[in-house]
Amino acid sequence: MISPTIGEVYAVSFQHIDHDKYIVIVGVTLLGTYVCAPFINSKINQFIINKKPHLVSLHIPITQNKNRFLSHDSFVACDEHNAISVQKLNDLEGNGMCRFLGILDAGDLVVVKDAFVNSGLLTAEELYYYFQIPIP
Repeated sequence: MISPTIGEVYAVSFQHIDHDKYIVIVGVTLLGTYVCAPFINSKINQFIINKKPHLVSLHIPITQNKNRFLSHDSFVACDEHNAISVQKLNDLEGNGMCRFLGILDAGDLVVVKDAFVNSGLLTAEELYYYFQIPIP
């Protein structure tokens, strides 16, 4: 049973994608019922580069050298957060569609969390919900 901890990385299978997608837990609600979990991608989507270049800086590079669960250097996509219920993660795990891979390097985690918190893309409520940052 998954009891998510910040920094944990999971491989998740999706029905219409031919490969596992990696997610990293960067925020957990106070009750531990939902997580904020961006995707880890092998490269920055060309659409982002061409049409939304202001979001490129929110794709944080991480290296295989510091994150042994990776097969190659990758990017954490901090321009979009995935709100996932812990129940959903456990259901996926029970169906063999979610598995633990490892822990994101501590230095990388600091950079990723900072990118989320300072992105301007999350509401004050979301910042409180996932990161317990007081609402001004």
